[in-house]
Amino acid sequence: MQPAFYQYIQSISERTSKEITPEDIVKAFKAAYYLSEEAQARFSLVDYSFAGEGSTKKVFKGTVKDNGADKTISGEGNGPVSSLLNALKNELGTANLEVREYSEHSLGQGSDVKAASYVQLIDTATGKAVWGVGVDEDVTAASLKAVLSAASNASVDGQRRLHEVEDFVVGGRV
Repeated sequence: MQPAFYQYIQSISERTSKEITPEDIVKAFKAAYYLSEEAQARFSLVDYSFAGEGSTKKVFKGTVKDNGADKTISGEGNGPVSSLLNALKNELGTANLEVREYSEHSLGQGSDVKAASYVQLIDTATGKAVWGVGVDEDVTAASLKAVLSAASNASVDGQRRLHEVEDFVVGGRV
């Protein structure tokens, strides 16, 4: 993920011709992975549930915002991530996105800990790889948010996305 994120930082540095501050890096990260309210992702999680406990097939049922409109979707898979990807493909027409890499860790300690999930998706038709990040108190919600972050990045041309993140940081928004 570091090489992919570095592209944003290098682009901002070249555009501004100045040294990038830690605050700029945080803003860029929030913008690149839609972790800020102002960074408008194509997809965002509203609500979800899973059925099929104990079986090999899990069913995702949920509400996802797609460009600001609530959409109720469902999909099947062997777990939360694959079920959501199935729902996005079948009900919202996203590309054939598959997981290439996935990791998660805790943010903080104690009872107020949050989970951070990182996912790299690849469009099997084009080979385009994108990253997404999700943060939530619930590990499953964090992983679903990471998928939606990556799917949002996949839905935008790479150069356009670089310029959006640049504008977010250079324009001074948080």
